[in-house]
This record gives sequence, C-alpha cells and structure tokens, in this order.
Amino acid sequence: AWKEEEYEMFLKVQAAKRKALDSLEDDLDGSSFVSELIAIVESGMAYMAKRERGPVEALMTCIGDVRDLLRLVGFTRTTTEAGYDTGNSQSGTSRVVGGEIALIETLVQFRSAVRTAALQSLRGDTESSLDNVKELLRLSDDMRDEILPEIGLQLVDSGDKEGRDGWKLCLPRKTGKNESREELKTAPSDIFSIPLSDFFKVGQYEGVFSKYTEEGIPTHNADGSEVSKRLLKKLMKKREAHRQRLEKTDDA
Repeated sequence: AWKEEEYEMFLKVQAAKRKALDSLEDDLDGSSFVSELIAIVESGMAYMAKRERGPVEALMTCIGDVRDLLRLVGFTRTTTEAGYDTGNSQSGTSRVVGGEIALIETLVQFRSAVRTAALQSLRGDTESSLDNVKELLRLSDDMRDEILPEIGLQLVDSGDKEGRDGWKLCLPRKTGKNESREELKTAPSDIFSIPLSDFFKVGQYEGVFSKYTEEGIPTHNADGSEVSKRLLKKLMKKREAHRQRLEKTDDA
C-alpha cells in the first residue's frame, strides 16, 4: 500500500505534468515546459534516494509521465523508450558496449576477484587484514576507473556517509589499463617529438579527454565528466615518464 511518501511524490508529479501541458497551450512556452519536466524528474530522484521505498507503481507513474511528455514534444523512441527491456540483449539497442552480456560478465569477474581476495585473507595468505582491505579497495577503484568506463558506465562516489553513490552512462573510453608490454614496445617512433603539453592529446590519448589545464593535463573525459583523482594520479606518472624521456633525448 502507498504511504505518505508515495502520495506526496505522485501529487507533485501530477501537478507538474498539468503545468507542463498548460505551458504548451500557452503559445508553446518551452522554458516553462522544461522547468516542469525537470521538477518531475527531481521528484522521482528524491524519492529514489530514500532508504526505504514502497510499491513501485508511484515511481513507474513518474517515469511514464516523463516518457509521455518527451514523446509529446517530438523525442524519438531512442529517448522515450530508453531503459525498456527489449528481451534481446544482442539487438544493439543497449547503450552499454556489449549490452547486458558484457555488463553481467564484468560483474561476475569483479565478484570473483573480490571473493578471491577475501578467501586469501581467511587462509592467512595476506600479511595483515589491512593489506586485504587495501586490495578490496583497489579492486573497487579499478572497477570504477578502469573497467566500467570502457563499456560506457561511470560510477559516481557521492561521499554520502550512508553510501548512496550513483552512476550514469558515459561515452565508452579506453583507460590504458589493458596495455601490454608489447604494445608499449611498439609505440610510434616519433613519440619523442610529442611536446609534453600535447602528450594527452595525441596518439593513444587522442579523443579520450575534452578539457586540459594550460600545461596539457587532462581535467575532463570526452563525455564531459571530471577525471577522477585516481586516474589523474596514473596519468601524472605517465606524463613524468614522458618528461624524462624528452630530457634524455635533449641530452643525447
């Protein structure tokens, strides 16, 4: 049965929907329409953020109203039906690279890695419990910074004490995690001609980032999201290696 939270969200959504429809009748007031649409989305997000939620019907009504309003102003099925289960993970409609199969396999591999680390701790294969905690955190960070971005998903650490982290779709990007030694050995011979300020703008990094500092250090990924502190730390190590490479060339 619905509780006060469900009724509150439902009434807010219906009121915003009526205002959105009225704005279209009022000489197609697009600004007001968008404002009311955002109000509906925010009501749904606020409800989802609650630790305890009731029946899904209220939330489904909210989502359905958003789809209807987008459809009304001409959005295509790609947008209005985003998130629907087509029943065919191989259809190519998924915005996750490789579809649901790739996501499932990624989660299975992550679970296996975490389980292995935990079993090693139980068997005493690690020097201390602190080492095991660090390993679990490393696996978690790799999932966030290296693995999921490659299939088009980005996790967002909220810093919320209750652990309410989020996620969003992003442009699939290669993080360099899976570079092999052979690939590094066969790097272009003209790498020595790349200025330090352009190191993250060409070659393997071309198209990976969208914004940089004056020194050429990436600040944002291609999809507009900020470069994580952990990834930035790795990039700075690569940048330092290139700086030393250039210095050796100058000394030669």
